[in-house]
Amino acid sequence: MQSQVINYLTHDDKYLYALAYNKIFVVEPKSKTLYKTINFQLPTEANIISIVKNTIYVGTKGSGLFKTKIPSFKKLANESSVLLEPVLDNKNLKTNFIYTDEGGTIWVGLNDQRLYNLNKGRLVENKNFSFQNNANFTSMLIDRGGTIWIGTDAMGLLKIINPIFINYSNNDFLNDPNLFTVTSDDNGTLWVGSRTKGILIYDEIHGELDTYGSPNGFPDHINLLLNYQGKIYAATNTGIFMFDAKTRKRTGKPVLSGYNVRSLAFYKDGTMAAGTAGEGLFIIKGDEIIASYNEKKGFIHNYIHSLLVDKNNKLWVGTGNGLAYLLNEKLNILDNSQLCNTYVGCLSEDRFGNIWFSTDRCLMRYDGIKYEKFDRQNGLVSNTLYLVKCDSKDNVWVGSNAGINRLKLGPYGKIEKIDHFSMIDGFIGNECNSRGVYESPDGDLYFCTIRGLIKYIGKEEYKTVCNHKVIINGLSIFYSQPVFSDIDHGPVKNSTSLYLDPVFSHYQNHLTFQFICTEKCRPNDVSYVFKLENFDTKWSPPVKTNIATYSNLPAGNYTFVVKTLDKNKEPTGVTDTYSFTITAPFWLKSWFYITVAILFFGFLAFLKFRSEQRDEFQRLLLEKKVNQRTIELTKQKEERELLLKEIHHRVKNNLQIINSLINLQAGQIRDPESLKVFEECKNRIKSMAIIHTKFYESKDFSKIDLADYVQHLVKDLIHTYNVNKKIELVCNINSIQMGIDTVIPVGLILNEIISNSLKYAFNNVDAGVVEISLRRNLQTGEYEMIVGDNGLGFDKEKFEHTDNSSLGFELIKILSEQLNGTVALVNHKPGTWYKIIFTEIDNQRSPISA
Repeated sequence: MQSQVINYLTHDDKYLYALAYNKIFVVEPKSKTLYKTINFQLPTEANIISIVKNTIYVGTKGSGLFKTKIPSFKKLANESSVLLEPVLDNKNLKTNFIYTDEGGTIWVGLNDQRLYNLNKGRLVENKNFSFQNNANFTSMLIDRGGTIWIGTDAMGLLKIINPIFINYSNNDFLNDPNLFTVTSDDNGTLWVGSRTKGILIYDEIHGELDTYGSPNGFPDHINLLLNYQGKIYAATNTGIFMFDAKTRKRTGKPVLSGYNVRSLAFYKDGTMAAGTAGEGLFIIKGDEIIASYNEKKGFIHNYIHSLLVDKNNKLWVGTGNGLAYLLNEKLNILDNSQLCNTYVGCLSEDRFGNIWFSTDRCLMRYDGIKYEKFDRQNGLVSNTLYLVKCDSKDNVWVGSNAGINRLKLGPYGKIEKIDHFSMIDGFIGNECNSRGVYESPDGDLYFCTIRGLIKYIGKEEYKTVCNHKVIINGLSIFYSQPVFSDIDHGPVKNSTSLYLDPVFSHYQNHLTFQFICTEKCRPNDVSYVFKLENFDTKWSPPVKTNIATYSNLPAGNYTFVVKTLDKNKEPTGVTDTYSFTITAPFWLKSWFYITVAILFFGFLAFLKFRSEQRDEFQRLLLEKKVNQRTIELTKQKEERELLLKEIHHRVKNNLQIINSLINLQAGQIRDPESLKVFEECKNRIKSMAIIHTKFYESKDFSKIDLADYVQHLVKDLIHTYNVNKKIELVCNINSIQMGIDTVIPVGLILNEIISNSLKYAFNNVDAGVVEISLRRNLQTGEYEMIVGDNGLGFDKEKFEHTDNSSLGFELIKILSEQLNGTVALVNHKPGTWYKIIFTEIDNQRSPISA
């Protein structure tokens, strides 16, 4: 080996490999001895080697990359020869490096300003890394955060995040700014349409396959490409053309020949809808036009920009004058006055059944009932929109003149998050072309932009991990550096000049914190939020500056917390904290509070003692006066109760005297009718006498039990009228207490009604029933009393007409009015029944009248 020129060194867990012109020397590092030599032959000198599993890859200085599969080195004899063969699609160029990442992907840099990957033994260009006419890739490294570092021979060191967008800048057709449509066939081959170059059929591994345009008699102006049931439909400015997706050959005759067809859609049964620029809408089955819609037939516009058949087989039509839909051949024009602009450029449906469409002023969503508008005020990057696409992952992609918006929908279709992608994120096209969007079966999205075709690789977006961290690295007090030697503190904070847990005096309460974010993937994307715990109630607004100032902080224990946000203002989970204490002045310290408290409470205790002495004297004096007054009031109460009792007794006696006088007078009367009048007067007086008897016997001289009074009254009336019949009294009255002002009219009413029943109701019968019921309406406070008998009854007109009424009937009416009530005859049951509605008079009396 001493005479050999070694071009490259590499190693694995066991050996060190030294590459010479046409040899590989295998060395055991521990013993530092040559283990064996492997020989090979190549067209040009080898300059780099990589061993991946059981394959040797050797790069040359002018013939590209070679490989061979070998058994383990233990089975190879020393000085054995190995045949190297070129990889598939090899290039006759210098190999600058071979790099294998942690996932096993092999990256190759050749001397042609391109980066390659080895895919199934084939050298495939990675089109995300192309710097034509600028620099060759000379070395490569992928760090643990997923960041790609590339060394070049003219641009220095490049730092590249995992790419999520691929641009096809190496292909003139795919770099055309006039691309407006893209789709793929069942084999995954792309079909791309331009408005100036026709159609390109493109295999992303093998490159261009076929082109269709004016050189072979095909239109150059392609508006839309659509894959349907194994056929590719091309909507052009001269009609609709069909291709067999497998053979890539045209099939059948053009449809709508001579028409500028802008949009296509298919119903579930294969019926095709075609929208044109200026001629309206056509419905086509096979080769036959079965219906057409234009302004002459009442359609809203002749320019059809977008078509969509939704899940319910409803055809949505986006025009230059608003939105409409076709269902069961019936045209329905929506209320377009609610749109921010009547130009409906692109239509898409999400899985919740909402219809999204773009205008050049806003994004609209229609849920079948109402419209909802989204623009820059809702978080979109621009109001000038060109395309909209609802993908299979519940995202709504909205292309504008300033990049792409991605609206993330939640479980119920509500927008949870809006992301933006522009040139800084690798979306170099920035401005999208109208309706130029397509989602492949693999979930990749293709966008047509003013800088050609761009592919979004969703699975790559979340691979990048930015291993940055935020550090609180500076502190100033009143804008000056603190002298920690004069301050109580803990150990030094790592990587800073700060000390942990400092204790500041009360006058050191104006603090400014400095912090820095290191190891950032994209420095311009990072912003900060911070909070001082035990002082702030919420986080600060996001800021780009890396300082935070707090003034006039009161004494206490605090922790300053800062964390970073990504470009979408979402937390990254990276935080740093710094705790400190501000001491209180002596007049706020505990010993001072305790001393003041002792003096204060001592003074309060003295005042309380003096006050208690004075209060005790006043209490004894007042207690003596209260006792004297209580004795006086008790005596007055007893005298008042005795007086009331005596009054009731005397009133009762007086009524009995009046009754006796009436008896004496009645003894001199011989006229039966006159005698009858005297008897009725005696009964009325007796009913009032019974009331005063009950008050006299009651413990409460203001109220009596109405049920007990009624029982007594009825029994006395039966005895008075000497009824020799079996009269049953049914009394449905609960224990109700009433005052004398109410009981007297009620008693007189009952006296009149029951007297009439006993006199007239039971003629020619041996038994009868007198029934009284009383209930109270708790809402209105009114009483309802029903009184009657099951006797013979009488003519209702005698009661209702005043001219025919007797004195008893008149008295019942007058007494009912005295109770603020009404009386009426009712057909309650067979017999005679009165219904009296009244209120309690005692409750209505004013304190003065009481």
